[in-house]
Amino acid sequence: MFRHGTASLLLNKHPEHALVIANRIGDEVSSLMKFYGWIDAVKMMELGQDLMIGLYDD
Repeated sequence: MFRHGTASLLLNKHPEHALVIANRIGDEVSSLMKFYGWIDAVKMMELGQDLMIGLYDD
């Protein structure tokens, strides 16, 4: 659980350091992105929704 939590928290805060995070947990970047990359996708979806809401304000 600690390994998964560490990967999730670090990738959420520092996605540009995926290689460092993968090395820290003893994994490959491809596996890191496969199992934790969806976090970024959720953030992008939320940003897209916020942008759409902003259209109503204009």
